[in-house]
Amino acid sequence: GGILFANPSQRSPTSTSKRNLSPRFGFAYSPSSTMVFRGGFGLFFNPVFLGGTSIDQTGFTSSTPVVATSNGGLTPAASLANLFPTGYIPATGSSLGLGTNLGQSFTFTDPNVKNAYSIRWNFSIQRRLPWNIVAEVGYEGNHALHMGNSYSLNFIPDQYLSTLPTRDTTTINLLTANVANPLAGLLPGTSLNGSTISRSNLLYRFPEFSQVTEANVPEASSYLEMGMARLQKQFSHGVVISTNYTRSKLIGSTSRLNNGDTQLLKVIQSIDRPNFLVSNVSWELPVGTGKWIGTNRAMDRVVGGWTLSFIYELQSGAPLSWGNLIYYGGPVNSDPRNIYHAFDTTRFNTISSQQLASNLRTFPTMFSNLREDGQNGWNMSILKKIRITEALRGELRGEFYNVFNHPIFSNASTSATS
Repeated sequence: GGILFANPSQRSPTSTSKRNLSPRFGFAYSPSSTMVFRGGFGLFFNPVFLGGTSIDQTGFTSSTPVVATSNGGLTPAASLANLFPTGYIPATGSSLGLGTNLGQSFTFTDPNVKNAYSIRWNFSIQRRLPWNIVAEVGYEGNHALHMGNSYSLNFIPDQYLSTLPTRDTTTINLLTANVANPLAGLLPGTSLNGSTISRSNLLYRFPEFSQVTEANVPEASSYLEMGMARLQKQFSHGVVISTNYTRSKLIGSTSRLNNGDTQLLKVIQSIDRPNFLVSNVSWELPVGTGKWIGTNRAMDRVVGGWTLSFIYELQSGAPLSWGNLIYYGGPVNSDPRNIYHAFDTTRFNTISSQQLASNLRTFPTMFSNLREDGQNGWNMSILKKIRITEALRGELRGEFYNVFNHPIFSNASTSATS
């Protein structure tokens, strides 16, 4: 129930593996001059990053919070004349042992941390077709395991939370009520030292700490599948058209719906973009020395070497993130480009005084079909190549983004009371 420090027999906060083998395999096979098969498989490990957690500093740095009240707001415990009536909390190093940071919060690294790794595989077929057309289709997959996750250890156990589909005022009042504090006088200078304390605080696994977070828990995972297609056509007179399309899905288990859940929630991920289309038209103007419309060397410096490019991008929006809501059922009718209602709010309870709290949540955090506004626009570039000498050349480039001023609306608010 407390922080452990390094000692001669335990010099590291974690154990590390020396068996992280990363095999790779790939192949390419060309049965003819117009077709190529490619594929591969690999195992890729990630390093373990311990930086950023307070395990690096706990006990050896200290902060003193202002305790506004020690009896649930009945009377103030501090004033502008004396913000710290009990003094400052000193940095104790490792001298207090398991008593370090009592009454405060801290983060520690999972002592059994593992290297996250990805299993990746891919396969593609590329074919050269008549009329200078190149076509390619492929498939790629990635399964990530043992990804680091942060887990709060201080939470209200499930058996004390409401299971009602509506706001349970009785349970909320019971958990937030102040009761006699068995820790009174033991944690000076902290908010847990008063004569009373909320009942919910005493139900925590470690009530002597305000919060305890375990970092780098190797429990998260994800699964990605992606199909892709590419088509490229090269015309005469410097015109090239290429189109790329990917269809993908990213599902992961990276968080809990309720703090007491033993299993992570398997759901679509926030960075999932199922559709992505890019089409590019590039035209090297046929004007200049050696081109279809020939010019002399002097004119070539002015009218030669110009290239125009147009790029069209279409991409799905990110899935919307949802809170702990009361849902009445029925279609939400999502329309992210509707500036009045991005979805049907009548499907939810929007009354502030009736929102859920201290309950076991059942409403998911994300849905694959409810998304933010996607990307849909044209970009353009103009490039001029300038030959200064035989060995020295320059470029003059102009780039224009979203040339047709196509707006991308910010994501809809999913707060029931907004």
